[in-house]
Amino acid sequence: MKMRYRVMVAAAVLSALFQGTAIAAGTAYGPASEIEQAQREKEAAGETALQTKTYTGDVNDLQAAREATQLIVVVGNPADPAQGTLSWYKRDENGRLVQVLSVPAVSGMYGITENKAEGDKKTPAGVYSFTMAFGLKENPGTILPYHQIVEGDYYVDDSASRYYNQLVNVSQVQKDWNSAEDLIHQVPHYNYGLVLNYNPECTPGKGSAIFLHCPKASNNTGTSGCISIPEEYMRQIACQADEGTRIVVVQQESDLAAY
Repeated sequence: MKMRYRVMVAAAVLSALFQGTAIAAGTAYGPASEIEQAQREKEAAGETALQTKTYTGDVNDLQAAREATQLIVVVGNPADPAQGTLSWYKRDENGRLVQVLSVPAVSGMYGITENKAEGDKKTPAGVYSFTMAFGLKENPGTILPYHQIVEGDYYVDDSASRYYNQLVNVSQVQKDWNSAEDLIHQVPHYNYGLVLNYNPECTPGKGSAIFLHCPKASNNTGTSGCISIPEEYMRQIACQADEGTRIVVVQQESDLAAY
């Protein structure tokens, strides 16, 4: 009888131990879940912090400035969407970007947008490099490859064309577009220009032929999506822009924090 009693007690103890272990395992999952939740909340807070980050007023603090040899900043004007300012920054002897130029700039007729579409007459916001220089006038001495415009040069803006968002010459390709800029007739605003690497994949409908160029001779109140500045300054930038130059385009100054 005593032996049977001892076995029963031992069984009860083991059962309690197993139950305790099971409970411990269950409660261990709770804290782990709380840790994961805390991590998610921390990540969400980080994202919110990035979204609410403010511009310090110093372009050297921008992400776009970290690898740039030079920086061009175009800021729109909410009161007049097509009007704004272009500022050019170059590195000093200490490696800091310092402003060397600030001039009025004209952008898309309907302002600057983060959702550019073909034909919307808006300039795309973002950070871009320059792929090439071009112009109706002879090469002024650019660092980037320069293309002097000749008869038959077109920049295609027809989304249905295989040459969409590309510079072509009708002597070299078979025309398959219904819409394109006949470059040789774009005087004087294409006297000098720089091509932004906007929509490099040539995605149909996303927008094409985004340049920094000279102003129109008259009615220079807005472009179809490009940015224009006075020719004397355009020539200077065209000559000194290189592969490391970056151009940042924003609707308003506070938007620079995102770049």
